[in-house]
Order: sequence, then structure tokens, then C-alpha cells
Amino acid sequence: MTAGRRYPLRFALLGASSGAIATGLLMVLPQRWKIEIADVFWLSSLSVVAGLVFGVIFGAVLRHLGLATPRAAALYALAATLSYFLAFNLALHLVDRLEAIWQVGLIAGLAGAASLTALAAWLLPFVRRIGPWALMLAAGCGFGALLVLPLRDGSGFADWFVFYGTWQAGYAAAFATALPRSDAGV
Repeated sequence: MTAGRRYPLRFALLGASSGAIATGLLMVLPQRWKIEIADVFWLSSLSVVAGLVFGVIFGAVLRHLGLATPRAAALYALAATLSYFLAFNLALHLVDRLEAIWQVGLIAGLAGAASLTALAAWLLPFVRRIGPWALMLAAGCGFGALLVLPLRDGSGFADWFVFYGTWQAGYAAAFATALPRSDAGV
């Protein structure tokens, strides 16, 4: 097995770990605060933590692999945070407009994946390939449907972990398909 073929599995495991960390943080951080911006955006730990954790972890990994400058790694963390913030707020607006939460998750997951993929392609030249783009968009959209789990009655840590862990693992594995195959594995 070449290093390039191991990337998706390693990135998926790292993505699942990122989801676990984000879920853990969200369980201990105060949820009572929120700032509403122009009645359009909701800024809170729930609207930024998952994206920030994912972005910091993968920005650091890309830097470690020599695939991102320190500036690009920091901007990737910001891009992931912003993409998740936008997807979260889109879901918040759609939840009252669509009957099925899984549909909200599909749309918000696709929007989050599209914005992060576009920003990653802008920051990182190796991401500019259509095949990995399609996989990242499909992963974001498909795993977004799992939003139904944490939003049902009686949900808890496990449901949030499955949602964040699976989404981040799937997106990370898809992102890994864009990595140059000549680099050493993570």
C-alpha cells in the first residue's frame, strides 16, 4: 500500500478524533451565550467550535506535511471555522422551513463542504482538482443528513459525536484524495 492510499484512512481517523474533541468541548463549554448579528447570524460556541477544531487540527497536519505555509495553515483554520459558521446558520434558518431535518443537514452539509472546499482550493494549489472536489462535496452533503441524530428528542453526547465525528471523518477522507501522493504519510 502506498502512502497516498493510506491518506484517506488516516485523515478519516483524524477527522473522527476532531469530531470527538469538538463534541467534548461543546459538552463542557457554556451554551447560554449567543450573539445575534443583524438577525441573520448566530455566534456562539455551537456555531464555531466544530469548525475551529477541525481547521486547527488539519491546518497543523498540512503544515507538518509541508503542504501549507504557516499562513496557509492559519487561514485554513479560519476557513474551516467560517465554513462551519455559515453552514450552522444556514441550518438554523432552514430548520423551520423544511419538514425533514435530514434535508436541512443535506443542504447545510453541502454548503459547508462547498465553502471549505472553495477556500481550500484558493489557499492550497494541490486541492484544485475536480475529482477530490466532487468527493468533498458528496461527503459534506451525505454526512450532513446525520444532523437528524443530535436534533431529535433525547439526544446526547453519542448523537453529537456520531454527527460531528462522521461528518469530519468523511470530509477529511475525501480531502485526503487531493493530497500529493509523493509525500510521506501522516
